[in-house]
Amino acid sequence: MSLQAELAPDAAGLRGEPILGGSMRFGNIIGLVTAGAASFLLALPALAQTTGSLSGQVVDANSQQPVGDAVVIAQSPALQGEQTVVTDTTGAFEITLLPAGTYTLTVQREGFQPFTQQGLTVRLDRTIRVKLSLVPDALKEQAIEIVAQRPSIAVTSTQQGGSISKEQMSLVPYGRNARTFDQVATAIPGVQPDANGGFAMNGSGSPEQNYIIDGVNVSDPGFGTLGTTLIQDFVQEVEIKTGGYQAEYGRATGGIINVVTKSGSNEFHGSVFVNWSPFEATRKQINTLGASIGTQVSQRYNLDFGAELGGPIIKDKLWFFAGVAPQFVSRNIARTINVEESNPTGQAVLDSNGNPLTKEIARKTYTSTQTSYNLSGKLTYLLNENHSVALAAYGNPTNNNGVYVDNYGFVSSPATGNEGTFLQNHELGAVDTSLRYSGKLFNKTMLVEATAAYHRQRDNEVPVGVDGVSAAAVANTPNVNLRGTRNLLDPLIQSDPLVPDYQKSAAVQAACAIQPNGFDPCPVTNYGTGGAAILLGTRTLDRIGGVLKLSNFVELAGHHQFKYGIDGSRDSFNQTKTYAGGAALRLLTSGTIQYFRAFGHADPSRPGQAAVNPADPNRFQDDTVSAVTHNTSVAFFVQDTWNVLDRVVLDIGVRGEKQLMYADSKTLDANGNPVNGAGINLTNVMPRVGLVYDFTGRGLSKVYGSYGRFYEYIPLDLADRALSAEQSLDLRKDPNNCSNPADLRTCAIIPNAFGAGRTFAFTGGAAGTSVDPHLQGQYTDEYLGGVQYQVYRDITLGVDYVHKQIG
Repeated sequence: MSLQAELAPDAAGLRGEPILGGSMRFGNIIGLVTAGAASFLLALPALAQTTGSLSGQVVDANSQQPVGDAVVIAQSPALQGEQTVVTDTTGAFEITLLPAGTYTLTVQREGFQPFTQQGLTVRLDRTIRVKLSLVPDALKEQAIEIVAQRPSIAVTSTQQGGSISKEQMSLVPYGRNARTFDQVATAIPGVQPDANGGFAMNGSGSPEQNYIIDGVNVSDPGFGTLGTTLIQDFVQEVEIKTGGYQAEYGRATGGIINVVTKSGSNEFHGSVFVNWSPFEATRKQINTLGASIGTQVSQRYNLDFGAELGGPIIKDKLWFFAGVAPQFVSRNIARTINVEESNPTGQAVLDSNGNPLTKEIARKTYTSTQTSYNLSGKLTYLLNENHSVALAAYGNPTNNNGVYVDNYGFVSSPATGNEGTFLQNHELGAVDTSLRYSGKLFNKTMLVEATAAYHRQRDNEVPVGVDGVSAAAVANTPNVNLRGTRNLLDPLIQSDPLVPDYQKSAAVQAACAIQPNGFDPCPVTNYGTGGAAILLGTRTLDRIGGVLKLSNFVELAGHHQFKYGIDGSRDSFNQTKTYAGGAALRLLTSGTIQYFRAFGHADPSRPGQAAVNPADPNRFQDDTVSAVTHNTSVAFFVQDTWNVLDRVVLDIGVRGEKQLMYADSKTLDANGNPVNGAGINLTNVMPRVGLVYDFTGRGLSKVYGSYGRFYEYIPLDLADRALSAEQSLDLRKDPNNCSNPADLRTCAIIPNAFGAGRTFAFTGGAAGTSVDPHLQGQYTDEYLGGVQYQVYRDITLGVDYVHKQIG
């Protein structure tokens, strides 16, 4: 259910021009961006376009001959001022750096009657070609029929994918768990949710995509997934590129999600909105053998509300937009205890699917509530028709409380352990800023686009108090994973201070007792006790970068648009990590204790670190490990889009990317020395070529094919784990020889557990993992083809083909 109140201006034409008419209800988005744009500017490493283009030809309506020196004027509520061009001798024109929106083209030429075509829709990173006809003054008394076309096919590109406008987002309830912009992606063929909580595109998982807002790369520097989200109400348009994109785009082997946020306009506009999804039906619980504890996840509510306001500070000169919207997503997670039924022979009774027949005897319901604060602001300044600047800032500070939810939106399963293992707070979210300039030089035959941007992201796991046990005590309690299958009433489970209270009830004690014939009605497998089962810590991820792009329009056996540019970024991953209680333990089925996860080093000069074993003072266990790693990347591209006879377009380009990952000089190796080992140094070259044929010659069709190579952009988690000299300690302990039987950390170390003279095992290189200097990046070769035909206005029929192979 959603409620929305809008503050819309009176219906009035832009700049008082009656030709435009209509109201500007929502503040057509990016006037700003356009201007700003750094058109494909793409801010950090990803070259994402924030504007589109209109191109075409002006002809004599009687003779169908080209009309040169005609003035073409583009106007739109999304555009500051207006954009004008003059046709060349072939009647051709192109108007670039246009914000997404609905446009009107007016054509004027001495000796001809003026002509106006309305309703042309400009999408992100698309060039729409139109054919405009002028009636000579000498024939103004005669009846000449002009059929105005509204092309929607991008006939200059082989790119596959699609765009979702703000109007579509307001009509369709995209997003099951949250109304964020990324949820619209599944509306595009070839896109589906993947196991990482993001989206796969034509077989490439979510870490292989590139995520961009207003030209800023908002991909998570550490893991490559989505780092910044925004509520759909602040978004003008979402473009999803699933393949076939040009050389200016990279750092992805999959697709690109390109978002442009709303901006101001020449009229004040705004809205106050509330969206509420009050409940969700309960899902059916399916129990499996060896798992007497089940979970049922259902939505409590999904609520967001907010306000937005945009308009002119100086009409046609300076626009603003601002919006704020808290967003709350709360879930119920029911943890049920189920008793398996048995037959007289002491075997579990199974249903037709091989699952045990069970009876629920107890349950406890937990909550998980995510609170996000969506913020968006933008200023757009038009110096003159050819120069503009845009400043944008946005973010989504977020907190998850209750049952732990990871970065990908997955809820931890309470079925896997006691309460300390799954109750944690999670602080995440990001803020981004960008400054963009776009200009047209030399009589608009050259475009200059420049962007500087900054991305900061946090990711902190915070222990909480559980049933009277303080957060500090939980943080100091190691997680113990009881390997194998045990009865739920096992003393090691029930004696844990963090065991759920209802699990100790008389009903559970009676129903779960092992039967005389040996049947276990309440088995649990690899059950966890103690503190968090995840790696705790604080993480800060930063990215600073910029891009410079140039475009030249040249006439040489057709129309050429040469694009070339360079962009760079520096990502940083600053992380302090620890395990609850200093180590994650496993009680093996053999009866010994394994230090499954612990940090260690062998540097006696580092004070304050307790020796693992007082008898061996040169082996140390670290409660926490801190590391800083960096990723420096520089990319360039060159491409030529050659339009031959307004029917054939040949696109040839090449992209090069240099990626260097390394540990910060302040990071110490296992022996206490600065890490100066080899980093990961990749040089990737990616050719791209595409061919498009418009068999109608009017921008209403295309037959196309393309080839491209795309290299994976390696996230910093690899450097954090492999290049920072992170060492893991493994040892074995005797659970029957403990100074404090309730704390397995106090048990005696088993000597020579890994062979003669090997009591301890350290994994990870002392000075970071060695790297092959001839290491090559992973790439995908992509082959695309298809045909499209616009049968009526916004209705297009087509068949697209894609083939990928990994190298």
